[in-house]
Amino acid sequence: MIGLYKFIGFDALPEAVRAVKEGRLTATIAQKPDDMGRITMSTVARFLNGNDIEAFISIDLKLVN
Repeated sequence: MIGLYKFIGFDALPEAVRAVKEGRLTATIAQKPDDMGRITMSTVARFLNGNDIEAFISIDLKLVN
């Protein structure tokens, strides 16, 4: 059964990154809050200036494995 399942976390908390390094977790996903904030503020500014905005905005994540 060992190796049959892969466990992946989300948020890349320090404990999760440590678990990946120790081989107890397959991977974790790191969000990019700086990008999220920058894109959010840019989108709000465009909206307030009367521009159309996308219904869905994708922000890149980083896989830590």
